[in-house]
Amino acid sequence: MPRTAIFLLAIGLLSAVAPWQSRGESTPPAGESAAPPAGVIDESTNTPSPKRERGGKGDAPSLALRASDAGASGAASPGELLALSIADGPTRLVDLDGLRQLVVDGKFADGRTRDLTAAVEYTVEPVGVVEVSASGVVTPLADGTATVVATATSGLTARVELTVADRTTPPKIDFANQVVPVFTKAGCNAGSCHGKLSGQSGFRLSLLGFYPTDDYTYLVKEDRGRRLFPAAPANSLVLKKGTNTYPHRGGERIHPGTLEHELLLRWIGQGMPEPAADARHVERVAIVPHDRVLDRQGRQQLAVLAYWSDGRVTDVTHFTHFESSTPELGDVTPQGLLTTRGAVGDVAVMVRYQGQVDVFRGLIPLTAELATVPSPRNFIDEIVFDKLKRLGIPP
Repeated sequence: MPRTAIFLLAIGLLSAVAPWQSRGESTPPAGESAAPPAGVIDESTNTPSPKRERGGKGDAPSLALRASDAGASGAASPGELLALSIADGPTRLVDLDGLRQLVVDGKFADGRTRDLTAAVEYTVEPVGVVEVSASGVVTPLADGTATVVATATSGLTARVELTVADRTTPPKIDFANQVVPVFTKAGCNAGSCHGKLSGQSGFRLSLLGFYPTDDYTYLVKEDRGRRLFPAAPANSLVLKKGTNTYPHRGGERIHPGTLEHELLLRWIGQGMPEPAADARHVERVAIVPHDRVLDRQGRQQLAVLAYWSDGRVTDVTHFTHFESSTPELGDVTPQGLLTTRGAVGDVAVMVRYQGQVDVFRGLIPLTAELATVPSPRNFIDEIVFDKLKRLGIPP
């Protein structure tokens, strides 16, 4: 039998063992009943038992269970906040590339690092150069240098110095690297919408924006240019449809007054500059943080950095598509905020920007990491015990 099959069989047997069986007891204690196998009707409730989740290809299977099923009521107190820090990111903010999502980390007495991005208070010195929202989004206001200070309720602080440039003389909008990501984030060029081969309602875009030159032709030149109105950008059909001012089968995809709306307005008002043949391109993206141990009822703000062919690094969180591998474990918002839902297991969040992807991996343990586990007898035991140890589940 192939090793993979043996491995999956071992995990299946392990998942089927009830807690009282793992303790070596032959019968369940009072008040604790044996759970039926996955998919079998529970006669006490007349409902099928939940299906067990399998992990991603090439990784140990994801062992997902509710904390309530394991008799745990919640995470232990993290203890005292020992240190506060702001994750690394670009310090030079240039025009509409200048948005930055701060990620504020707190180091606690229990040894864990937790996200405090939305739990700190932000101040800017001096005022007027940038502004920071309660969720940690930095928006450039004027050219200059300013220091952003994050202050925890305990009084600990962390700070980062930022420089804003080209705000007073904004450069031309880059169609391929600024306009196309707006349509990707909004889902306009998805395979279920205008990105399919035949398009949607007479309008098509390349799938996920892989061919910006074609997209430019569809937007600017097709149908005698009726979709764009440079003399009055706000009256352009593409914006009227996107904001659902005119009836749109997809509903509102771009909200008026947002950065996406402003960017499209400026691009149209600049005369719809074409994609440059020598335009920079994204070489890779990186998610911050890349992995973390999470609480069962916790939150983690994610940020995405793009590394460009010209050597620049920019924060593209606002234009990135986020997707959770297991929403029942943790759901992620379009702004990159991951919220766990009380279950135990591991969750992955895939991010996609301009054809580049990266993955955040979060581990949600039942208890603290186990100090000891039985000695493994084979390579399957090594993988299984390591996973259970990190999840805090006794073998």
